[in-house]
Amino acid sequence: MKKTTLLICLLISLIVKCQSNNFELPESLKSYYRYINLAEQSLIQDKNKEASEYYEKAFRSFDKPFSSDIYNSFLINQKLNNNKSIDDYKKLKCLGANFENLKSSDSFNTFLKKNKKLIGKNQCSNTIDLALKAKLDSLFIEDQKYRPVSEFNKNKVRKNDSLNAQMLNDIISKNGFIGEYEIGAEDPSKANLFLKYLIIILHQQQAKENRVVDFEPILYQALKEGKIKNKNFVHIIDGLHTKKSNYDYFPLFEIGQECCFISKSIYKINRNDEEKRNIEEIEINRKQIGLSSLNDEVLVRLFSLDNHEYNLESSFVNRFGDGNSNFISFLKAQTVKINFKDFLQLLSNKK
Repeated sequence: MKKTTLLICLLISLIVKCQSNNFELPESLKSYYRYINLAEQSLIQDKNKEASEYYEKAFRSFDKPFSSDIYNSFLINQKLNNNKSIDDYKKLKCLGANFENLKSSDSFNTFLKKNKKLIGKNQCSNTIDLALKAKLDSLFIEDQKYRPVSEFNKNKVRKNDSLNAQMLNDIISKNGFIGEYEIGAEDPSKANLFLKYLIIILHQQQAKENRVVDFEPILYQALKEGKIKNKNFVHIIDGLHTKKSNYDYFPLFEIGQECCFISKSIYKINRNDEEKRNIEEIEINRKQIGLSSLNDEVLVRLFSLDNHEYNLESSFVNRFGDGNSNFISFLKAQTVKINFKDFLQLLSNKK
């Protein structure tokens, strides 16, 4: 039985690897992500007009933009005081956004007053399935039931995760992959990684040999259909920027309350031949699914550490105290301290 299970897992992994190697986004999504990447680089450099124009081009390329991108565009356009903010607001309302965090903002309230008649006439092309949303929300609540995981409850968690994964797989088999345009978006102001129910898939992918459902082929198809954002796809497949992986190479570290440190190989001069090959392969993987370069992504993550206004990228940091002095010394020897301003300057000088 164990040999059969192992063989099945091996076949699945080979199929997925082959699928990822041959994966290609539709032209509309390639264009969308290209403009989104340009918009984010403009945004973090305070080039708001450029960012606004790139967001507009992105939304023309793909007719179901992701709520996080619309939200960033809305904030930018509101600052620029242009009419594009009205379209952004309407798109977000159609995805169920509540704007709770902006209700105390004078500029937001001025925007609502000024455009009351225009934003009141809002027709949505999508319909949010509240019954399906409720079903998925209940699965998420069930997922959290026995968490956090401990030595005392890990078997309960494993069993519960397996049941949730099977039920979710049944729902997806019946309805197809479920995105924001089907059940609405999460609160855009809280920099949510992804729709809450996707945490079930994350836990299942992390379970490795204990998986009862391998969602990876389903996620690749959802990525191709534009139902899951490429960044969210990577968060689930590869982890949350906390390790080296197929799409990531530069996790951030906090060492003894001091942030942030990163692998010395972030600077090309420090890369050995093996690192050069690894990074080159990762850059190819990233380009394949519309992600920005590793350098540009690190820059966005460093910006996001101190700028929570926008919904750009969750900056997970590996935190290490002073407990194991030998390990801390080893880690510091392999890393270099980094900040947004200096890294931006370095990248700007190379352009």
